[in-house]
Amino acid sequence: MGVVLFALLLETLQTGATPTPGAALALFAREALGGALFGLVVGYLVYRVLRTIDAPEVEILITIATVVGGYALAHALHISGPLAMVAIGLLIGNEGRAFAMSEQTRTRLDMFWTLLDEILNGVLFVLIGLEFTVIMFPPESFIAVLPVLALCLITRYLVAGLPATAWPRSYGLPARSGLLLTWGGVRGGISVARALSMPPGPDRNLVLMLTYSVVVFSILVQGLTVGRLARALGLSADGRPGARP
Repeated sequence: MGVVLFALLLETLQTGATPTPGAALALFAREALGGALFGLVVGYLVYRVLRTIDAPEVEILITIATVVGGYALAHALHISGPLAMVAIGLLIGNEGRAFAMSEQTRTRLDMFWTLLDEILNGVLFVLIGLEFTVIMFPPESFIAVLPVLALCLITRYLVAGLPATAWPRSYGLPARSGLLLTWGGVRGGISVARALSMPPGPDRNLVLMLTYSVVVFSILVQGLTVGRLARALGLSADGRPGARP
């Protein structure tokens, strides 16, 4: 939803036209529904291919080609690449692993993608740090940071925290999970990638500054204190004081 909303606002910024409900729905259908449908189709085709072979090295290469080629094709079709990759990942990571791969392939595939995930995360945050050095942070702009941080936390509570607080049994969650879900909403790569995709201009620097501020706050403050909050709420299972069995 965030990716689709960002695309709508970016299109409004570039064209200068006020979006209509019909245009918003059309963009949502193209980006979100189109991306998910595209991912399911590609994922099913890859699933059928994986069922016909039993060679770990070849299957790993197929998953790499699926990610790189699938994202490029989704971008060319003007549909959501991230949502397409999520749909492919859910299909291949569940039905594909269970019914189209041997135990040896599953083990090697998990090891490969776990390592690649760690490497790419490291590269991503190095690039984020390098970009951080060229963003201008005017002193007066920090006035906008605190309201944006508050807005992010309020939005997170309304979307995740409030339902978990109001109906904990429906979600199978213990009491007071809503606060933990709200504070644990850490933001990172996708937010920065969307902000960096904006065209050059004065608005771009402002959005980048606010985005980086939220990401840094969520990682350094929320991320480093979420464990303490879990223990304080009695939701930790690490055996420390306040933990529940």
